[in-house]
Amino acid sequence: QCRACGHIIECDICAVSLSYHLKGNMLLCHHCGRRWDPPGKCPVCDRGPLKRYGAGTQKVEDELRENLPGVTYVRMDSDTTSGKDAHRRLLDIFKSGKAQVLIGTQMIAKGLDIPGVTLVGVINADTALALPDFRAGERTYQLLTQVSGRAGRGLYPGRVIIQTFNPEHPVIKAIKGDNEEYIESELKDRQEALYPPFIELINIVVSSPGPDSAARAANRMKTILVNDLKGTGSRILGPAPSPLSRLRSLYRWHILIKTGDAEAISDEVKNAVSRFYDYARTFPAGKDVRIAIDVDPISLL
Repeated sequence: QCRACGHIIECDICAVSLSYHLKGNMLLCHHCGRRWDPPGKCPVCDRGPLKRYGAGTQKVEDELRENLPGVTYVRMDSDTTSGKDAHRRLLDIFKSGKAQVLIGTQMIAKGLDIPGVTLVGVINADTALALPDFRAGERTYQLLTQVSGRAGRGLYPGRVIIQTFNPEHPVIKAIKGDNEEYIESELKDRQEALYPPFIELINIVVSSPGPDSAARAANRMKTILVNDLKGTGSRILGPAPSPLSRLRSLYRWHILIKTGDAEAISDEVKNAVSRFYDYARTFPAGKDVRIAIDVDPISLL
C-alpha cells in the first residue's frame, strides 16, 4: 500500500490485492497466479514509499528469527510445499524434534497428530470473519477449533493463544468454551435471515470479459428466473456484483435463489439458463457470457 495516497496494489485482471513474497521478491495474485516485480513508486500518485502490511508466514518467520534466535523451525506454505514430497519431508523434520516450531498457513490446522506439541498460536484470527459470506463465522469457528486440537495430544497439557482484535466476538468466545451459546445465536440469525439450514440456496454466477455485458446479462438472467420461478415460493436476490467482482479478466455478477426445495425447482432453473443462452445469441457480447449454477454453495464469494 502506498503511504502517500493509500492506494493498494491490485491485480490488473482480478479485483483483489496482491501479496508480497519475500522469496523471489515478487507480487503474486493468489487467484490467477500472475506475478509482478514490486514497483519502486506508486502507480497512481507516482510517489511512495510502498509499505507491506499483514502477517504472512514469511513475516512470522522473520519475527521468530529476530526475537528467538537459535530456535529451529520449519515453514509450511504454498512456497515451501510445491516440490515433490515436500509436505512429508517438512513434517518429518518437525515430528523428529529437529525443528522446535512449525510455522504454517491453514494447511497445518487439521489432521496433524504430533504428541509433542504443547503450544499453538493463531495470528490474525479475525481475518476470515470479515469476509462477506454468511458462513464466515462458521468456517472461522471450525478452523480455530481444529487448530486448537493440535495442542496437548500427548502426555502434557496443551495451551492455545489466539490473537484477535475482537475478543468479544461470538466465535472467539465460543472457542473459549461458550460454543452452545454461539451455535444457538448463529441458528437464530440464520432463521431470521433465511439461510441454511432453514432454506436451500442456489447461486447463479454470470461472468463476461466486459463489465457492461456482464451487468446486462445478469439483469436479463434475473428477468427470466422471475418469470420461470413464479408460483414456486422461491425468493430471488440480486443481481449484484460478486464480492470477488473480477477474476481472471472476467467480471462476475451473482443471483441468489432461496428456496425450500432446490431439487423441486431444478428443472425450472436449468430451463431458465437454456432460455438465457438462446437470448444471448442475439446480442454481440452474448457468446462471451457464461452462467454457472452452484446448488448449496460452500462460498458466496
